[in-house]
Amino acid sequence: ELRPYLDLALAHVYVLNSEVWRWGGGSPTKLTDAAAEEKLPEWSPERLPASLEALFTRVLAASDLLKSEPVENWAGILPKGTMPDSCRPPLYDLAVHDILDFYGKNVPDKTLEKGLALLDGLIEFHRDDADIDALADARLSRLVYEDSFAELPWKEKEARYAAALDGFIAEYLEKTEIGALAVYYRAQRLKQAGELVKARELALQGSARWPK
Repeated sequence: ELRPYLDLALAHVYVLNSEVWRWGGGSPTKLTDAAAEEKLPEWSPERLPASLEALFTRVLAASDLLKSEPVENWAGILPKGTMPDSCRPPLYDLAVHDILDFYGKNVPDKTLEKGLALLDGLIEFHRDDADIDALADARLSRLVYEDSFAELPWKEKEARYAAALDGFIAEYLEKTEIGALAVYYRAQRLKQAGELVKARELALQGSARWPK
């Protein structure tokens, strides 16, 4: 069954085409503002949200299939991600992060609810992995994602996020390079708060454990 794989790849094509269309850089057709919406291509700004919603609905319906498909098998078709394959080994992980990005840009009223559900499912999927990279990545992604939606007074929000990152660093820094990513996030917040010495000390701790 190739449909979910092709739907995921097509979603990337739509997003790329939409960016070209939006900036007027060589769109495949020339349409005026008066053109009927149904005649616009699926990747046009007017139709992109509905197009991606349909694609991602079908992708999620095939989650079990994507969970068994190594992402490296699609390296020549899908764009290379920002994380190592060991952190997001099957296509399911890539799909979840694509969908999170989609919801954040197009359906903000449902973003937090749906996003947390997807990330919780990702965490559960990787809970018993022999390699902890994917589990750590999913947990850190959830931590950062939840913080971005936290509706708390600024000091309380910062304290909560700092405590969560500190706990994550204590648990994972010695075990996986994802711990170094958490160090980066924490050091960035310290720097923004003007605590430059603490930020530097923490950054050095992370680079000492994971120098590359």
